[in-house]
Amino acid sequence: MAGTLLILAGGTPEQVSRAAPLLRCMGDTLVEAGGPGRGIRIKIVNNYM
Repeated sequence: MAGTLLILAGGTPEQVSRAAPLLRCMGDTLVEAGGPGRGIRIKIVNNYM
């Protein structure tokens, strides 16, 4: 079974775009979650699903 890595990136648009090339090397999917703290909120919702 092969898994995939989903990366939830929270931060300002400038921060996310600066980190995006590195994050895309590590994961299959990059979701720009919005401002700081938003990524963890989406992760919690995803864990409940």
